[in-house]
Amino acid sequence: MKQFTRTVRGGRMPRFGRLGSRAPAEQAQQYLRRIDAMRRSLFARARGSQHRTIERSQRFRAVQRRRMWAAVRVSCLTVVGVYLFDAVASGSKGAIVVGLDAGMVALALAAWWSLGRRARHHPELVAWVMLFGIGGTTLTTGVAVPDLAIQSVGYLLILPGLVALLLPWRTRMHLAWLAAYLPVGAGFLASSTAMNLTADERGDLAAVLVVAVAASLAGHVLLQRVQLRSFAQLERIRALRRQSDAYVVQLTRTHDALRTLETTAQQLEQQALLDPLTGLGNRRAFDADLAAALADRRRSGGPLLALLDVDGLKAWNDAFGHPAGDRALQAVAAALRLSFRAGDQVYRLGGDEFAVLVPSGDLEVLGNRLGHRLEAEMPGFAPVRASIGLASAQPGDTPLDITARADAALYASKWQQVDVDTAPS
Repeated sequence: MKQFTRTVRGGRMPRFGRLGSRAPAEQAQQYLRRIDAMRRSLFARARGSQHRTIERSQRFRAVQRRRMWAAVRVSCLTVVGVYLFDAVASGSKGAIVVGLDAGMVALALAAWWSLGRRARHHPELVAWVMLFGIGGTTLTTGVAVPDLAIQSVGYLLILPGLVALLLPWRTRMHLAWLAAYLPVGAGFLASSTAMNLTADERGDLAAVLVVAVAASLAGHVLLQRVQLRSFAQLERIRALRRQSDAYVVQLTRTHDALRTLETTAQQLEQQALLDPLTGLGNRRAFDADLAAALADRRRSGGPLLALLDVDGLKAWNDAFGHPAGDRALQAVAAALRLSFRAGDQVYRLGGDEFAVLVPSGDLEVLGNRLGHRLEAEMPGFAPVRASIGLASAQPGDTPLDITARADAALYASKWQQVDVDTAPS
């Protein structure tokens, strides 16, 4: 008792005291608010789910409409076959059954024909008409022919499952059809006097009918989810394919741009190494080729260098103009091209200066060949002539060394046709 008193004074209430602290009405309201919140959350998730989003998309609806159109056409032909067989098998049951079967065959053929024309955009409406026709025929048969009442009940019980399997229509349409089918079927089971059934047996059939409707709804929902999932996967594949195609196009454009850039760079590089007037290599190409030839002289034994200076070009330009001077330079370039073999390189260093780089050979033979060729090609440009200075590479030479010796020989030959540098090789 003392321990209980200390617990109360310390501010803690016993467990049984907290049970009565809230009114039952308040607790009930709290539970109701929680249930309502859960309901709202479930509906919000259902509305915002991926499947719901796909189901509302125009593309999915178009795909489902095509599937529905194909399914209804196949179903119409199936109905024609089934009712023709039933008309033949039930011919002894009376003219009513044959007439109903014939009417159903005519309705199915009319529905199949209409789906190829204006009704092709409304396959669900055609399916509704067909199902009402099947239901009406089945009920009329069960009422008009008592011997077929049990058979009609069997048809009614398997119809929801067949609809769920064959018709890929919208869930809303399926629910609407089940809502119309269930009371009609239940009313037929309850009011039909043709079946000699007890109340318990009728109750069992009603339970089977409810199970059939529930199974039809569950089957439709499962098949619809499978179709939604398949459609979503196909859309992802299409998106990936479009993305890959875009990447391929982008890579192709990038590759083409790189090839164009590479070609342009090569053209610019070639243009940077060529003299625009004569088409010969320029000073930059000469420096690079001379350095490479000197680095390779151990294998080839060369090179030989000839420097040429066109004399009298200024007087020619003053007398006939610069275009005539350009033609004289082009004639010198053509003569130099004709003087050499494959592997020999000819350059215009600038102005009236030219250079010839020969991998190997004899200086005297080279000088005589140049002199004779220039005399043969330049008679129309007198008094324009060329002075030539020759030099061969020596061990340890740099480009500046061999160029200096050829340049000295060039200036020594200003008053001679050819002066050969006879430095030992």
